[in-house]
Amino acid sequence: MRIRFFLAACLLLLLTGCGSFPSSDGQRQATQAFITYHHSMAVAHVEAGRLYEARTHWQILAAMNFREGMVDKEIALLDKLIARQTKPLLKRARLALGKKQFKKAQRELLLVLKANPQNVQAIELLRELSGIQVNNEQLTKNRGSLDTATRLALPSPSANRVINSGTKKSVKAGIKESEGGSVKLSRSENVYDSRISGNVRENVGSGGDAGSPSTETLSAEKTTNLGDAEVKDLESYHALYRQKRYLNLIDKVEAEDWNGPIPLKLQVWLLNSFAYLSQDLNAAGQYRGALRLLKRASHYPDPLGRLTRIKSQARKQLAQELYVEGKAILHRDLDHAIELWEQGLSYDAEASELRFELEKAYRIRTNLKRIGKEGS
Repeated sequence: MRIRFFLAACLLLLLTGCGSFPSSDGQRQATQAFITYHHSMAVAHVEAGRLYEARTHWQILAAMNFREGMVDKEIALLDKLIARQTKPLLKRARLALGKKQFKKAQRELLLVLKANPQNVQAIELLRELSGIQVNNEQLTKNRGSLDTATRLALPSPSANRVINSGTKKSVKAGIKESEGGSVKLSRSENVYDSRISGNVRENVGSGGDAGSPSTETLSAEKTTNLGDAEVKDLESYHALYRQKRYLNLIDKVEAEDWNGPIPLKLQVWLLNSFAYLSQDLNAAGQYRGALRLLKRASHYPDPLGRLTRIKSQARKQLAQELYVEGKAILHRDLDHAIELWEQGLSYDAEASELRFELEKAYRIRTNLKRIGKEGS
């Protein structure tokens, strides 16, 4: 019975021919629909701020050899944007680990993996963090089993002669402020690819309000719902795209031969563009990049002092960041911590807490050197 059924099915296939199989036109239509789907999904994910998901769809298109050059550029750009999201999170996670703030470190690392589930550094740090937490739990159990009479009493901080002795020398208030050193960033750090086409004069010089960004650019500033309150402070794709767009357009405007000084309207536009970009960089924790941009804009007229206020904010935030970094490594590298705090004080000479810690670190280093000489 089964053999008869099989033969009947084969005969039916022979009679109908290949009509039941898709034709070449049908295959092309299916392929085009597949490509259109993944392309639209990639764009939709980018608009929603889900960069890793967008990258996955671009990779599928790359595997199909769809517009190889364009797809490769999109993937490279998304890689840079994802790195811009994860780098500050990894930095904060390492600082939290150094200060033994394990829950905060875990939260930052989970945000990294949310942005890029394949981030090797975050995975390794989470493994290290898991080992630390297991060891801490075991240590807590062991401590609980010890008799209180056998526990060692730790000396109070007031008994530490190294910290509390020595002359009370204040830090020189005349630490020179400079934009050099840690603020100097090479021009090659501009990772934004150029996507600006057309003549510069048509895009900027003629028509429209030269003192404000274009309507197309402002439409890209809409806040995106990332679906998680903890990641709303991350830079959106639109803000990063705006930085890339502005920086390349600024370079073209400044490089253009205007047969004299840049027109006043364009100078106002450049000033506003530098202000927008530096504020974005400040919000993303890229304080050195903001200072570098502000230095480029220092020769443009700024009657309202906008750039001065942004610069002051960036310097204070950078000083605070250097203070936190120094606190995290003070116990294992005193000299490096002092260097970081000296840099921080050069950015914000009014940081009283930073100045106090730096004075104390100076005294500790002096006393350690004196003790070393006495011991030898």
